[in-house]
Amino acid sequence: MNKISISLIVCTRNRPNRIRALLTSIAGQIDELNHVVIVDSSTDHATEQLVHDFGGQNLVYCRSKAGLPYQRNVGIDFICHGADVPTVIAFLDDDITVPVDYFKNVALEFGANPNALAICGFDTNLKAPRSSRGRRLFGLRGDDDFGRVLNSGIAIPVYEIERLTQVDWAPGHSLNVRADVFNKIKFDPSIRMYGEDVDFCLRLGQVGPIYISPLLGVSHNPEPSGRDGTSAAEAFNAGFRYSLATTHPGKVSKAMVLVSSVALCLGYFAQGLLRWKMVDLLRSRGLALFLLRVVTGKPVVQSHTL
Repeated sequence: MNKISISLIVCTRNRPNRIRALLTSIAGQIDELNHVVIVDSSTDHATEQLVHDFGGQNLVYCRSKAGLPYQRNVGIDFICHGADVPTVIAFLDDDITVPVDYFKNVALEFGANPNALAICGFDTNLKAPRSSRGRRLFGLRGDDDFGRVLNSGIAIPVYEIERLTQVDWAPGHSLNVRADVFNKIKFDPSIRMYGEDVDFCLRLGQVGPIYISPLLGVSHNPEPSGRDGTSAAEAFNAGFRYSLATTHPGKVSKAMVLVSSVALCLGYFAQGLLRWKMVDLLRSRGLALFLLRVVTGKPVVQSHTL
């Protein structure tokens, strides 16, 4: 069996404390990696200074313009155009921490599954929400849907896993992909908010299998004030799902995108009024703006935030 070599890419923006926590969590594993590339689009130099202070021969700092897909491609180009191209390129979000054997297990899984193009992690902090007939009817859940992209374009995470499982989609916070894949496929830099991992995996899945492994659990700790709580973010998410129906018509249905968006819009509005939760009212407003755009015939594209 050939040795599986790994390089890591972490994209970040204005979150040096998150980078410090991640680097601390992988400190005992850094020497096992070809490169650890921090791609930074910060508006100050705090992250750059942190990376330099942390030290390490294979720890590399790259400056980039903002945009997660664009930053990921910058890291890919740096690694793949070098002399020491690894077997696998790993991606971790800056708000991830990993167990001490994470990269050892990445190498073990790729060594044992030579057909896999990607073998990815899952968030151990996630708890599966309840499913119901109504949620399935409106395209918000499905049967046996963990790791699937539904015909409404909604991507369902893997919550619990006992064995290596083939999936449609793996979350971008812990993607591990064979490096030679990037000779053909990269991330779409026109996607400026959610969805770059779904788009990438749907395209990758047309080439070969994607798996999630029970050995690759990670701890995802997103910022409390995330992008979910704005009208523009919710409008973008719906617009992105609508665009998937054009790029992947066999997988996603425009009709089901609209049905699910109406259901979510009404649900968020009712919940926002009953519990007086402004975040849900904002989500409802964003979905209403998306639906209005479709009804009035205005273009809906992946990067459209209204």
